[in-house]
Amino acid sequence: ASRAEVIARDPLGTVLYGDASGFSPDEKRSLLDGLQREAKVNPWFITTFHLASRLGDLVSSDMEEHFHEILADPSRDDSRQSLVVILIEALRHGVRLAGLADPLMKLLRDDTWWPRIRLRAIELYVRHHRNAEDATGDLRELTADVYAGSVPDPDDALLGCLLSNLYPASIPETEIMQYLRLPQRPNSCPEYEYFWTGHLPKKSNTNQLVVILDALAERDLSLLSEHGTLGLPVFFLRRLPSILLARFLQSRGDEVDLPRLFRWLGSAAYAGDWKYDHDLARDDSRCIRAWLESRPAIWKNLLAMSLKECSDRSKRGEPIGLTYCMHEEEHGRFFGVVRPSDFGLWCLDQAVVAEDANAAEWLLGEIAACLHYDIYNEGLSREVASQRLAGHVDLQNALDRKVAELETPAFEESDVGSRSQAPLRSEAPNWHANVKPHQDELLGNRATPALLHELATTYFGGYLNVRGKSPRERLGSLLDGDTGLVEAVLVGFRKTLERDDLPSDRQVIRLGNSNRAHLLALPFMAGLEEIAKDAPSCGMDIEEGNLRLALAIHYTVPMWPSARIPADRPPPWLGRQLSCRPDVVADVLARSVLSKLRNGADVPSGLAALEDSDHAVVTRIAALPLLQRFPVRCTSGQLSSLNHLMRAARRHSDVEQLLALIDKKHVHPGMNVAQRIHWLVFGLCIAPETYVDRLEAYATATERRIRFLAEAVTRLFDRSPDLPCRRSVPALRLLIRLIGGSCRPNSYRTDSDAGMIVTPEMHAADRIRGFIDQLAAISTKAASCALDALLSDDDLRPWHSILTDAAYQQRALRREAEFVHGDVAQVTATLNCGPPANVADLAALTLEHMRDIAHGIRDGSTSDWRQYWNVDKYNRPENPKP
Repeated sequence: ASRAEVIARDPLGTVLYGDASGFSPDEKRSLLDGLQREAKVNPWFITTFHLASRLGDLVSSDMEEHFHEILADPSRDDSRQSLVVILIEALRHGVRLAGLADPLMKLLRDDTWWPRIRLRAIELYVRHHRNAEDATGDLRELTADVYAGSVPDPDDALLGCLLSNLYPASIPETEIMQYLRLPQRPNSCPEYEYFWTGHLPKKSNTNQLVVILDALAERDLSLLSEHGTLGLPVFFLRRLPSILLARFLQSRGDEVDLPRLFRWLGSAAYAGDWKYDHDLARDDSRCIRAWLESRPAIWKNLLAMSLKECSDRSKRGEPIGLTYCMHEEEHGRFFGVVRPSDFGLWCLDQAVVAEDANAAEWLLGEIAACLHYDIYNEGLSREVASQRLAGHVDLQNALDRKVAELETPAFEESDVGSRSQAPLRSEAPNWHANVKPHQDELLGNRATPALLHELATTYFGGYLNVRGKSPRERLGSLLDGDTGLVEAVLVGFRKTLERDDLPSDRQVIRLGNSNRAHLLALPFMAGLEEIAKDAPSCGMDIEEGNLRLALAIHYTVPMWPSARIPADRPPPWLGRQLSCRPDVVADVLARSVLSKLRNGADVPSGLAALEDSDHAVVTRIAALPLLQRFPVRCTSGQLSSLNHLMRAARRHSDVEQLLALIDKKHVHPGMNVAQRIHWLVFGLCIAPETYVDRLEAYATATERRIRFLAEAVTRLFDRSPDLPCRRSVPALRLLIRLIGGSCRPNSYRTDSDAGMIVTPEMHAADRIRGFIDQLAAISTKAASCALDALLSDDDLRPWHSILTDAAYQQRALRREAEFVHGDVAQVTATLNCGPPANVADLAALTLEHMRDIAHGIRDGSTSDWRQYWNVDKYNRPENPKP
């Protein structure tokens, strides 16, 4: 074959295996046209080839005009976009064409191009510009326009890539902070996030980091206020100060003055909606903490600054106690640094010279704790304290009072939320020495609730620094292997079930609303676990009052990070109760869930159990009443709870009762829009023929309702492959038309080093692809008509290629489904040269006749071909007749 034929037949193969450097301009144009034809067949397929090393051969000065034409074409369909992707790759590897600078800048400002194209065009603009300095100026102007919003950039991707190209050479550190803002789409801005958390720290020297950290500390409060109005957390804003600070400390930390470091630490700890990183899972947190721990003198000076600041806040009457403020400082600003071994002695020195009474009070409390628990007390003793406080009677009396308070703890409740978030010290008090004197109290069921709570926390694995695979091993580790003491603790747990001061199930549920738990909750559960180990194989019987209490704790009290997760391993006593007493379980579970929902909780801890197979009988009892009493005006976070209940009820409740409830609920006048959409989608899932028109009438009103519809469909359809609406042509057509008109097909086309974040639009696009596939799998005439109607809808133009493919597959499936073998009479008529049975037969018959005629003209013995040619005197053909 000639080279032109090879290019026409296999343009991809020509690029991959050929050598385009010797091609003429016409052959190069033919090659690009061939690639465009390939792109029309499958636009995503062609962009996945690794063509970069070969495509540079297409770029030459004689192709510049053709490239202009391609970039100026107004078409934005998938095949055109794919062709431009190929062109962009070629321009990255070819010679410089200065005349392409203006078209590339126009492309950068046009948001109708794929993000991948615009991002790649940034470096191309610099490469193909006539003057590098002018190109930098133009890109700075473009950056300002993008930031101001005059150039569309909905995901901040273009802004992030521009900043990465311009910092620090063209945009200095003194100006870069003016481009820090809340992203337009929270948690969907990988390129913008990568610039701040990846590029900026790597490309900044220490002097630049100082300028940026100072500016960041000044903007901290304004960022906090903006962040609070957004409604969603922007995680990279939380991390940015600590990432930059860790980078600085690694290179030049010892040279910084302490007041400046104090401000930076505050910014690093509290930026955004910060909760301190108690497990120090991130490298930057670990780096800052390790740096501070290795410099105890600096840490003490910084802590003294915190004490003064907290004292001043207390004097100003701010609603925060000094003790709580200092706790936040230690675990927030200073990342939970382990106190130095002489911390108690340092506190004693500070207390003697303290000018503020509140500060002295806090310091004395810390000294008392060091003496009582025998920790952080190097060089400190009661005698040393008495000597240093001689002449300070008030301080001495206050210290004695605080030591006495620690020896007689009296707490009725524990705050589970704050305990679970507080970081654990690497050093711990001598638990064996503290618990051993209470051994007889444990055996006699007289131990204090506070002591039992701490031991039960260890039993369930709540302390990360207490090792052991089983509860007994963890208790042994805590109590220095004293088996007698461990056994006494386990006896104390078992006898907890007989105590008179146990809370009621209602009290446990009430405390759970504020994320608190009774001190006897965990000891009670540990006792049940121990009794269940000795119960017969058929299970254990529990008195109803204790059962209700156990269920309330199980479904309400948050478990510790490393403790038993009920969904993975339910407690051993629960299985028998689920089968023998499901009414009691359902009652307690429903009251716990409703109480949490009414107090603003998003997803109550017991709700997920309703979708477990072992809770099927309980779900059959509880799901419908919970749906009936679900708050009509719920928060957006509580929609997840509503979806849990809907999925559980659909599997286990009576369909007629469900439909009656949906009819009643979705017309409630006080219901907010998002929840009404969820109820209508729920009705569509169960009875699509009834709810298609109702959903269409309500959801098509505004773009906001369609967004809620996409969210509801994503949640309710996610785990339900057997829904009737998946086989309903009107339902599928409606969902494709409404949701598909507001999102584009998702091609996952990103080349950024920053990675990709999955957005709600991507989830919605995935659902639409699934609905189109389901519609294509229905072999009826109605499905064919639906696909044809969707293809003619202008709002679905981005989905045209996918719908076309689906329509082709559906027609083939329908032909197979409708095909019927002919009977004997029809077969006989066909064999006897009967008339064509359909259009396809007529076409085949006509073509066969035409082939016979052509064969006779060309190869017949009568040379009929001569009637179409002018011949010479020897009857040789000269030229064809008109």
